Amino acid sequence: VFLNASGSGDGLWLPHTSSIDFCETNYLLTVYIAECHNVWSSIFGLTVIGLIGMFHGNPLNEKRVLVSYVILAIIGVGSSLLHASLHWAFQSFDELPMIYLVLGGLYSVLEVDAPRGTDKFGPKLPRNLVMVALAATCAYYKNQQNYLAFLTVFNSCTVILAVLHFKVALGIYREWRLCISSG
Repeated sequence: VFLNASGSGDGLWLPHTSSIDFCETNYLLTVYIAECHNVWSSIFGLTVIGLIGMFHGNPLNEKRVLVSYVILAIIGVGSSLLHASLHWAFQSFDELPMIYLVLGGLYSVLEVDAPRGTDKFGPKLPRNLVMVALAATCAYYKNQQNYLAFLTVFNSCTVILAVLHFKVALGIYREWRLCISSG
């Protein structure tokens, strides 16, 4: 009963309502899971790593690090459910946390040199990032059947994060070089 002996592609979650169907053959192994390999890789690659990070990857007990690991675990659960069902509700449970994780990364990069327990930008930065997250969520649901809209928002945020991260890393490297050269 569990295995899909017919290999017909018929499964429990038909019809699929997600805006994208991924590269894996649907219901190849079981009628209960549309994309088995994407499900297990999401569980072990995202959820488990997020859980390990929550309990062992935050030696300074910083809230921003804990929140990032929690969101990573949520992405893993959402991704598993999306790939199991190819349903739009689970697609949003996968994709929206990805945007939130990148916004959390922006916060972490912008606040990286703030003294511990303080915020460099005060309450303004978290408030603005929450507003961006709300706007992204509204835009996401307005364009949910347009996967390109999600990719545009997610990739734009990711590029901004990468540029800021590179800028911070370059500043740290320059400080290190200055310390080395001054003896």
